[in-house]
Amino acid sequence: MAQRPETVSFVARIWLEPGPAGPGAWRGRIQHVQSGQHAYFQDIKQMREFLEGVAGAPFPLQAGGPGRNCPEG
Repeated sequence: MAQRPETVSFVARIWLEPGPAGPGAWRGRIQHVQSGQHAYFQDIKQMREFLEGVAGAPFPLQAGGPGRNCPEG
């Protein structure tokens, strides 16, 4: 019987903080469900670094558009 891969789950919350005279800044918090580890981020690069560090695998999305390197399903 083939072994199932370990499930790695995350919850991300992303919000827009209003700026004093402009559109504001995007902020976020991501949490690894299994361990409870979490991090705050201000850009996708920081979020990606957290995902890769916890999961121990490279994040699948590359520059060039959403889902470009992700399998459909």
